[in-house]
Amino acid sequence: MPISHRIRSIGVDGGFLDGTVIRFNDHLNCLIGGRGTGKTTVIEFIRYALGFMPDARLEPKKARELDKLITANLGNGNTVTLEIETQSGLKYTVRRKGGEDTNVVKDEGGNIKQLDFRRSQVFDAEIYSQNDIENAASDPLDQLRIIDKFREEELGEIVKELSKLQRELDSNAAEIFSAKSRLASLQDDLSEIDGISEKLKALTVDAGEDPEEVSRHGAKIQAVEKEKKATGRLIRGLEESEHDLDSWLQSLERLTSTTFSRATLSGPNRGLLEELQRSINSVLPDIEAGVQTISESVSGLFQEADLAGRKIESKLLSLQEEYEELLARHQEVRGKVQERERLQKVYDDLAEKQRHYDELKAREAELVRDRHRMMEKLSELCDRRCAIRSEVAEFINRELGPMIRVRIIPMGNPAEYRSLLIEAMKRSQMQYTRIVERIVERIPPPELARLVQNGQVEELMEKLEIDRDRANKIIAQLQNTRELFNIESVELYDRPLIELKDGADYKAADNLSTGQKCTTILPILLLESVKPLIIDQPEDNLDNAFVYDTVVKSIQSSKQNRQLIFVTHNPNIPVLGDAENVVVLHSDGRQGQVLTSGDVDTVKTEIETILEGGKEAFEERRRRYGH
Repeated sequence: MPISHRIRSIGVDGGFLDGTVIRFNDHLNCLIGGRGTGKTTVIEFIRYALGFMPDARLEPKKARELDKLITANLGNGNTVTLEIETQSGLKYTVRRKGGEDTNVVKDEGGNIKQLDFRRSQVFDAEIYSQNDIENAASDPLDQLRIIDKFREEELGEIVKELSKLQRELDSNAAEIFSAKSRLASLQDDLSEIDGISEKLKALTVDAGEDPEEVSRHGAKIQAVEKEKKATGRLIRGLEESEHDLDSWLQSLERLTSTTFSRATLSGPNRGLLEELQRSINSVLPDIEAGVQTISESVSGLFQEADLAGRKIESKLLSLQEEYEELLARHQEVRGKVQERERLQKVYDDLAEKQRHYDELKAREAELVRDRHRMMEKLSELCDRRCAIRSEVAEFINRELGPMIRVRIIPMGNPAEYRSLLIEAMKRSQMQYTRIVERIVERIPPPELARLVQNGQVEELMEKLEIDRDRANKIIAQLQNTRELFNIESVELYDRPLIELKDGADYKAADNLSTGQKCTTILPILLLESVKPLIIDQPEDNLDNAFVYDTVVKSIQSSKQNRQLIFVTHNPNIPVLGDAENVVVLHSDGRQGQVLTSGDVDTVKTEIETILEGGKEAFEERRRRYGH
């Protein structure tokens, strides 16, 4: 059984490395050779075959560079083939041609398997191109990704929950924002309702004008109009319900059809899924019959309501005709009655808007309560994620201390918060740069959202130590905006604090040279994992004062438990790391090939020539140094 996932071999058909086959050991493998012999190409071919190419949207420059390298070496149609073995002993052949979007994966029996190594847990590898470690040493988010790999499964579940929650928060924000806009519009209309009510009270018919019959008839018409509106709402609701039932049944049928597709039923759990399909198929007729019964009942209610609606409509038309005749007999009061009727309709419309306003206000309050609950859950998930990262930091400290020390600063990277604030304040017509920095330093995003939305001028002045005018401008700029919702739920990333012991003191990463930073990051990458670790020139930018004490010791320990594949120009890596497999690449300028391979003792002449500058240079350095 392998000690971890491992890459058994790589083969190339066509291009610069045509015919090259490299077999890898379980432990430390080093690719050496002069410049232009294809060492980097081998590493990137492994990445390409596994489908681990960078996302062009997130890393456009790196994606372009690697795409150029692959195209130059594989073109269209040349092939790279990997043989891999999982930790559980499953063996696969992975083949990908130049210019193709996906690879082809086959098991030992030659059966094609639908495996996406990016998403599945079947096989994984950590691959770092040249300068990736240097970049990671300077980028807090890259450092977080390195820390997260130690608890990938747990943190992956939290990320899924956070992503789902963020979508819910975005949807919630859209609903709240829409409700506020509609409430503002309704509020403008409702400003007239009290005035209309007073006019109706004042508009009475004088005594002796015999208004009783007209008033009674008008009231009857208004009552029937309300009945008509109510019946209309019922009819529309029943019609929608019947449509929803049909849509639900069709959705259920599509769901079962797509779930039990030919591809699904050809997997290892075919029997289990077929049994589940039979169970579902056995109850589907009952479900369909039940839906049909409900649909027929709803249809019956619809027809009954429609008939009632038509009768009410007929009654209303009859009443309106009688009303017109009645008004004709009472010309003297017609003007007042018509005005009252007009005002009454306006009032009824406003009363309907008032009802809608009250419902919308209640819905807004419910959405706000939901948002508070979601924000609490967001905080809990972030706290849980930070706790796991802190446990990882403690593990790293146990393994690499006292030379390397790592701490996690919760929510210590406010870059996105700052970016959102700057964007939101651009149109504020005030000098906002320093204000934004002060907000980021002193007020967490949810707290800022609360202060702004509630118009807490005094508290904002106190927290930011600013005058009233600027506090008012901040509130005016952000209050009731979509930007404020985005700010409220923005992620404050945890920030790793990585320190290296230099003499008696620890130096934070911010104060380390590039070489020291890389010397700090590499041993973390080398800690125990089931994934092969593949690095193009891990020694680049390393601080030689720390190479043996920190890096080489980490390599010696790591290779016992996982596969390492390094491209290197530094003899300390293969020699002091005691590489079990050193692959020597050679080129005649037109074609690259494997010159020889073996352990350090087998290829010591090539190591001495390529990495030490030759035997004479090696002997001269020994003469000068005295050892």
